[in-house]
Amino acid sequence: MRHTRKAGSTAAVGVQMWVAAVRPSVLLVLLILLGLLCPPAPVAAQSGFTFPLTVPFTGTLPTGWTRGGSAAMTSGAGDPLNNGWLRLTTNATSQAGYAYYNTPIPTDRGLVVTFDYGAWGGTGADGLTFFLFDGATKTFNVGASGGSLGYAQKTGISGLSGGYLGLGLDEFGNYSNPNEGRIGGPGQVRQAVAVRGPGAATAGYVYLAGTTDLTKSPWLLPRLDCPKNFGSCGVGTARPSASYYTRKVQITVTPVGAAYQVAVAMKFSDTATTWTPLFGPFTMPTSAPGTLKMGFAASTGGSTNYHEIRNLVVTQQVADLTATKAVQNATTGGGSVAPGDELLYTVAINNRTSAAINSVSFSDTLPANTTYVANSLSAPSGASLNGTNPISITNITVPGNGQATLTFKVRVDNPIPVGVTQISNQGAFIYGGTTGLTDGDTQTDGSQATLIAVTAGPNFDTSTKTVAYEDLDGNNAVSPGDRLTYRVVLPNTGNQNSPTTAFADPLPSNTTYVAGSANTSGGTVSYNSTTKTLNWTTSVNAGSQATLEFKVTVNNGVQIRDIISNQGTTTYGSTSVLTDADLATPGKQPAVVVWVVASPD
Repeated sequence: MRHTRKAGSTAAVGVQMWVAAVRPSVLLVLLILLGLLCPPAPVAAQSGFTFPLTVPFTGTLPTGWTRGGSAAMTSGAGDPLNNGWLRLTTNATSQAGYAYYNTPIPTDRGLVVTFDYGAWGGTGADGLTFFLFDGATKTFNVGASGGSLGYAQKTGISGLSGGYLGLGLDEFGNYSNPNEGRIGGPGQVRQAVAVRGPGAATAGYVYLAGTTDLTKSPWLLPRLDCPKNFGSCGVGTARPSASYYTRKVQITVTPVGAAYQVAVAMKFSDTATTWTPLFGPFTMPTSAPGTLKMGFAASTGGSTNYHEIRNLVVTQQVADLTATKAVQNATTGGGSVAPGDELLYTVAINNRTSAAINSVSFSDTLPANTTYVANSLSAPSGASLNGTNPISITNITVPGNGQATLTFKVRVDNPIPVGVTQISNQGAFIYGGTTGLTDGDTQTDGSQATLIAVTAGPNFDTSTKTVAYEDLDGNNAVSPGDRLTYRVVLPNTGNQNSPTTAFADPLPSNTTYVAGSANTSGGTVSYNSTTKTLNWTTSVNAGSQATLEFKVTVNNGVQIRDIISNQGTTTYGSTSVLTDADLATPGKQPAVVVWVVASPD
């Protein structure tokens, strides 16, 4: 029987025949050396990736990073040892530098990337990019320099290999310019932040979103860079002080179904506590690869700047554990609450990983104006409960790809302070060294408190004011010298007393207050003759009402068919409402006398 052998298999057969004669231990060594048994895994697969990734760039270039072009570390080389930056370019012309992280980063739960950067000491160009590229990319090639900022293509020059997203911090403005082979964009936009999308070779890298000039209306923000001889930027030989010039960037990549959405924000000072949104979320034209790698690049041309990076942090947009918190009126089953009702809070701690997470702790400071309902705290088996304020639960286990549910009740105080319109609550959970907050609004990014409306307190929304006239001259019309009697009724239709209810009434300009004419169900009345305002302060219990009557005289100066109009304001707590002369008609109507005659007709 004839045997055939595939072409190219001779070397393998030779090795097999030769090693058969050696001892097993030697055979194992030889196989390993030859790479035939368990060949070494790639570095990325060996090391894997663990969130969060924190890279200060203050010392030497961290393991896993590769730099090229003009990029250098400044620790001990211009800056104090271990207090440096990753410098991509100096303030010399025609430079290009880059640094990239060659370990794939999972994208299934999104990414939040933050970093500090500096662009200073030159004449204002070109800019720098943060980029994400396909995690399967084997050979890295940086994009074109100049206005392409190391990410996009240029005529005859390929863009970044495997490029997925390039965020440009563009001082000179050409990253947004559809020239030199770049595709899309509004044209040159100086002092702008923009994103270009996926591309390969000289195709793609299309402009997706960006700002206008951040120094101009409607932004009116500081410059992206701090060039020499500008403000307090200095003469370009020393980095500007952090108190004068600090720039921080945040990029959020969120999976939404099969798509990915991107939002960009910045901070412009070292004391800023909130991010300034620049644009997004917008949807990427293609979904993200299963993994991404990342890096930075910067360029100078005829104009220059130092371009530097520090304090990179990469976290998942959706953490290993997340928690939602819902609330319901346990007394009525409704979505609002009144004094004395009980609230049921339900916390669901969700595990986004496939392995169980143990030793999770939860704590919750009870909402203001509520009291814990004894023995209402519940948690999964094995957890330890403490039903005091703040309530706490320890030793919670959240199963892989599952959730742990916690519940407790509180009773709303009765009475509740005037002006309280909602009950707000938020809990915290801890696992390992990570702390998270419960989210009461899953439709909005971030972790929001859980809110429920309070239908408590006094309510004077149906306060009325009517008017009648005394025809003192008997001409069957309102004329000078006649009197008008105003009647004010303040019904408290709420479910709480209003111990301090203030009513103010600026009298019509063509009338005069009749001194001593005020007659009330209670409280005190005063009249300010300078402002012509009648003031009344009284107490109105829930379900009852207060009344006020007073008179004015029609002045001699009124003209034929003048209108006498009057409306008062009731204030209780932080709420003010106008009186209404006609509850049957929508809106708040003033009390009006339409026909006035100056003399008998």
